[in-house]
Amino acid sequence: MRILFRNIGQAEFYLKVSKRTLANNLIVPDGGRLPTQRVRNALCKGLGYSSYDDLKLIMSRGTS
Repeated sequence: MRILFRNIGQAEFYLKVSKRTLANNLIVPDGGRLPTQRVRNALCKGLGYSSYDDLKLIMSRGTS
């Protein structure tokens, strides 16, 4: 099941907040940063999209 967003801005905000929440609650082994692209793609897969690019493509088709 996919989560349907109204627009890409709403989706990007959701992903940004989710990444921030993960960063605050995960212990990164090297003490570094979470890789944004990998986290964003993993979150998109959890939301029912194959990747962030897939989400953007679907959103752009929906607004055309």
